[in-house]
Amino acid sequence: MQKMKRINPYKLILIMIVLTFVIFMTSGITLSYINSKENTKQISAIVFNEGDLAINYLDGNEIKIEYPFNKSYEYNFSVTNTGTNKIYYSMYLKNVVVFEKNIKVRLLNDKKDELDQITLVKGENLLQSVKTIEPGVTDRYKIIVNNKKNKTDISALISINNESNDNKTLQDLILSDNSINLNSLTNINEKASTNEGLIKGQDDYGTSYYFRGNVNNNYIRINDMLFRIIRINGDGTIRIILDEKINNKYSFNTENIEDKNMLSNLESSSIYKELNTWYDEHLKDYDDLFIGSSFCSDNNFNTINKDIKYSDSSSRYSNNNYTLRCFTSSFLSKVGLISLDELLFAGASLKEANTEFYLYNKDIPSTWTMTSYSLKNKMNMYIFNTDGSIKTESIDKTNNIRPVLNVKTTSEAKGEGTLENPYILVK
Repeated sequence: MQKMKRINPYKLILIMIVLTFVIFMTSGITLSYINSKENTKQISAIVFNEGDLAINYLDGNEIKIEYPFNKSYEYNFSVTNTGTNKIYYSMYLKNVVVFEKNIKVRLLNDKKDELDQITLVKGENLLQSVKTIEPGVTDRYKIIVNNKKNKTDISALISINNESNDNKTLQDLILSDNSINLNSLTNINEKASTNEGLIKGQDDYGTSYYFRGNVNNNYIRINDMLFRIIRINGDGTIRIILDEKINNKYSFNTENIEDKNMLSNLESSSIYKELNTWYDEHLKDYDDLFIGSSFCSDNNFNTINKDIKYSDSSSRYSNNNYTLRCFTSSFLSKVGLISLDELLFAGASLKEANTEFYLYNKDIPSTWTMTSYSLKNKMNMYIFNTDGSIKTESIDKTNNIRPVLNVKTTSEAKGEGTLENPYILVK
């Protein structure tokens, strides 16, 4: 009887290892193929129409990433205005479900410019606030979902909203977006460093509503410039102030620097010429959105102390009397400057600096107000200083300008008033 040849146990172990490796690699390739097929399957384009806004979701409007295989996923879509009027629209990711933090989403236009980048959160994510599109124009976009860890499932719906339906006036939006407070939390001329909201007051025209403190929902964008809303005036117009600085510093006036009547006839001043030049260069095409209004100055200097004449406004302040009414001279214009009373109602203080309310901007150095302080050889005006304090300066010195305008009562708007989604006027 022939003896059975004995197999070397070491060879047997080696054969088993090789077989296991082959099986593992084969199954891995198969799984990768299945995943690759799953994540690159063709999706038919979906076209929606919201009024005259045609939305073409070239890769579908649903983001559904399961068992992630790639590190990024792309979704292309376009928006076309098929009507005869300008349309306003916004972009959202809605019904978002995400299980990992730090999943980034980028929005690009057809020139590959990055318009926005957000970190996904559960629920609703704003990609772009109100945008405009002219008749016959098509805007093209790409959403890129960056899933660097390749670990999490992600689902969402791409949603384009036609914002041109059921327009509201800017005043309607402000009042509907805010609770009205009858009193401020802090006294006027005390610094307001928390969000005190929208507060009811009185001005020369009736009931006014002013923002006070560290508010974050009074932004408005016009012609790519950012403004802050100061208040709703008693006549229903909206007073706004530039939240940026004009490039250069300017004197309030360089001639007749002792002439108090200049404040009631501001056309003769240096600063008025600069304000109008800025308006013509930046907002002339939007002229029909604004209205001429009164800007309160003060050319009454009735308190005299040691040869210095003090304005009636500065005398009021020494008696803790602050008001949105104008008991002195005023000047009618489409563009002007903020009054010191408006600064104080917004949250500034004559007693201390305040860097924690909405009118303070660390990128804007000291700025002129419309309110006079004293007169002796030279007129002195109140300024809002770089550190958030209130100071005074002679009118031949140079400071920055923050133009103030009044938006018409009938002006319609979109948005939420936040920095991410500011109000935008519907022109």
